[in-house]
Amino acid sequence: MVTEKSRANLKPFTTEQSREQAKINGRKGGKASGIARTEKKSLRQLAEICLGAKLTKPELEARLKEAGLPPTYGGQMLFNAIQKAGVNPQMLRTILELTGDINQAQNNVTVNAVPIIIGGEDDLK
Repeated sequence: MVTEKSRANLKPFTTEQSREQAKINGRKGGKASGIARTEKKSLRQLAEICLGAKLTKPELEARLKEAGLPPTYGGQMLFNAIQKAGVNPQMLRTILELTGDINQAQNNVTVNAVPIIIGGEDDLK
């Protein structure tokens, strides 16, 4: 969200900033962006490793295999989220967004030709 304070920091390079200063600022922004991308990639890789780790309890593995989910910590998280989706509509929304069945702006989905509105009781009033 753009605030007045952040808007005050923006200066057009043609009137208040020289081209040289604009280049310097552009390089600084490019370096900062590269560092942020590297950190996000490292975090994403770490999350994939953690979520892909095998479970150590055989009873959990059997329950997940029965549900058709991988016997990993990620599978266990998805299993728990699916079970809680009946109580918490936001959990259902998150699952459907992760699977790509709805986008973030969409608030309904059709299952077996029945439209389902995703939201709390306040959204229906």
